[in-house]
Amino acid sequence: MTEKPQGFITRVTDQARSLYKRFTLAMWQSATTGSEDAAQGEKQAKAALMRFWADSDLYQTAKTLHESCPEEDPIQRRTIKRIYLSSAKAQQDEATIDTITELETRAQQMFYNFRAVVDGKSITDNDVENILRTHHDPEYVRQVWEASKRVGKEVADHVRELARLRNKSAQAQGYRDHFERFLVLNEIDETQLMLEATGQESL
Repeated sequence: MTEKPQGFITRVTDQARSLYKRFTLAMWQSATTGSEDAAQGEKQAKAALMRFWADSDLYQTAKTLHESCPEEDPIQRRTIKRIYLSSAKAQQDEATIDTITELETRAQQMFYNFRAVVDGKSITDNDVENILRTHHDPEYVRQVWEASKRVGKEVADHVRELARLRNKSAQAQGYRDHFERFLVLNEIDETQLMLEATGQESL
C-alpha cells in the first residue's frame, strides 16, 4: 500500500534533514582541519546521504505519488515532485556511490590542503585573495594567481574519473551525460540555458 502523501513528505524530509546536517557538519570539519579522520567522516556522511536518496523504495514511492498527487494542494504536489526529482538524480548502485564519494573526498582534500608557493614561500588562500585584490605589482600578482591554480594539475585525474563515472551513471538512466541529467532533473531547459549563456534572444 502506497504511503499517504503528507506522511511520506514528513518521513522523507525528517530523514533527509538529519543526514544533510550530519554531512554539512562533517564537510565543515574536513574543510577547516584538513585531517584524514575528518575526510573519512565527510566521505561516510556523504555516502549515507547518497544512499538515502538512491533507495529504490523511496524512489518508487515518490514516483507513484508524483504521478497521482491531486492538483488541489499545489504545495504538497510541488514537494512530492522535488522529492521525486532528488531521488531520480541519485539512482546509482552501491559500488558507484562508494567510488564517487572516495574520489570526491580525495579531490576535496587536495583543495583543502593545497597552498600556493611563490618565491619559495607557501601562502594561504586568504593571502592569495588579499594579494590579488590589493597588490600593485602586476608581475607578482600574475605569479601568485598562476601558483594558486596549480592545484588543478593535482586534482585533474580525480576530476576526469568523476566525470566518467557520473556520465556512465546518467547514461544508465537514458541521459546523454551527467550534464543533461543535472539540467533535466533540476528543471532547467538546456536550449534556453545555452541561449542565455551566449547572449542570444530567448525562444
